[in-house]
Amino acid sequence: MSENLPLAVAVQLAAGWCAEVARFERVRVLFIKGAAAVAQGLRPEGERGTDVDVLVDPVDFDRFVQALIARGWLARPQLDNEFHILQYHSVTLIHPQWPCDIDVHYYFPGFFAPEQQAFDALAQHAETVDCADGTLPIPSRNAHAVLLAVNALRGDGSPRAQAEMRRMIRYFSEDADRWQQALHIAHLLRAGTVLAPFARQAGLPMPGNDLSTSEARAWQMSCASGGGVSRVLYHAPSSSWRERVRLLRWAIWRSGQELRNAHPDLPAGALSTLRGNVERWGRGLAQARGLARLPRIGETRKRVATQAASASTAPEFGRDVEPAGLPHAVIVVDKGTIQVSAPRGQGPVSSTRPSQFALPRDPFQVVRVSALSVESADTIYVLPQNDGLVLTQPLVLSGAAKGIWHLLGVEPIGVSTLQELVAHSAGLQIEECADLVKTIIVEFVRASLVRCDSGAPAVDQ
Repeated sequence: MSENLPLAVAVQLAAGWCAEVARFERVRVLFIKGAAAVAQGLRPEGERGTDVDVLVDPVDFDRFVQALIARGWLARPQLDNEFHILQYHSVTLIHPQWPCDIDVHYYFPGFFAPEQQAFDALAQHAETVDCADGTLPIPSRNAHAVLLAVNALRGDGSPRAQAEMRRMIRYFSEDADRWQQALHIAHLLRAGTVLAPFARQAGLPMPGNDLSTSEARAWQMSCASGGGVSRVLYHAPSSSWRERVRLLRWAIWRSGQELRNAHPDLPAGALSTLRGNVERWGRGLAQARGLARLPRIGETRKRVATQAASASTAPEFGRDVEPAGLPHAVIVVDKGTIQVSAPRGQGPVSSTRPSQFALPRDPFQVVRVSALSVESADTIYVLPQNDGLVLTQPLVLSGAAKGIWHLLGVEPIGVSTLQELVAHSAGLQIEECADLVKTIIVEFVRASLVRCDSGAPAVDQ
C-alpha cells in the first residue's frame, strides 16, 4: 500500500475516513493543523503534514480510539507505562498498509482549562472544510490560529516553529479584532500565560496571567528545551532511592522492543538496539542544554489521558494485520449473466452469496456508491465506503475506469449502455470489445456496488 498510495493522498483519504467514522459513532471531533490549517490560509500549501491530527471530545476519546482499532488500525504502545512521568496528550494509530499515522488527541498541550471546557471552546464556532469528497469539522479560524501559536511556542525555537510563529504574528497583527477575539478564546482555554511571550514578541496587548506557579512550571517542562530528560531529572529527587535507580536505568537504556514500539522500522538485533540508544543519548544531551533555565517541579500533573490512552493500546502491535473481510463488489460479464458479491451489515464485512440476473432488457444499472476520492492529473484514488465504515484498500482508477467514474457521478448507467459507450469510444463493434468491457467493469465495480431498479430482483442480503 505505501508503495502505491502517495502520502499526500493517503492523508486526505484517512482524514475523510476518520470524519465518517466519527459521524457514524456520533463522536464530536475537530481536525487540527495540517490540511485544516492550509484550507483556512493559516499555513502554506506545502505544510499539509504527513499524518492526520484529530482532537476528540474527551468524553468519547477512548470509544473513538477503540472504533479505529476495531477497523484495523493499531495503537502505538506508550513508552512510559511504569513511571507515568511523561504526559501523553494523544494516541498514535498506524496501519500496516497505510503510509500515514492518525494522531488522536485527548487535549492540546498549553490549554490548562479542564479538557472538556477546552474542547467545547474550540468547537463553539466550528467550521467545515472539504476533503476527499467529504467534510472535516475544524475550529474557527481565530481559534485555530491560537492553537497554532501555542503549538509554535511549544516548539521552542526550531526552524519550523519559528516559521509558524512568524505566520501567526502576521495573522494577528493584520487585524486588531482578531487578537481581541483571540484573547477571549485564550481566556476560555486558560492559555493566557502561555501566550504571553507570543504577544510580547508581536507587540500585541498582553493576555492575563491565568496559571498558578506549578502550572507555569509544568508548561515549561512540556516544552522541547527540557524534553524527556528534564522530566526524568526533576522527577527523581521526589522519588525513593530505589525508584531513582530504576528510573535512571530506564531513562538511559531502552530494550529493543521498547525502541521498536516508538520506531517500528528499527530492525531487530543487538547492534540496532545499541544504535537506537546512542541516538537517544544524543537527543538527550541536546535537551540538557536548557535544563538550567527550568525550575524544579516537585509534583507532576497527572491526566486522565494517560489512563485512557493506555486502555486503548493494542498489544498485537507489529503483527501483519489486515481488516477482516475487505468490502468489495465484483461483476463478471459472461454470456449475458452478471454475478454480484456485495458487503452487508456493520462491523466485520462478509460477502453475500452471489445473485444472478438475466439481462434481456438490461433490468439494472451500475451506480456510484458513497466513496472518498482524491483526483490527480491522470488517476482517481477511491476509498469505497460501506455501512460499517470498515477501512478498505484504496483503488486507483485510470483510463476508461476513470471516465466511467465521472459518468456515474451524473446518473446511473445500464450495462448495455456502458457496452455501447466503450465500443463507441474504441471504434469497435460491441462483440469485438467484450473482454475490454469485462475488464473495465470489473475494475470499476471494485470501487462500487450494483443496485437494481425497483422492478428488478434485489441483491440478496
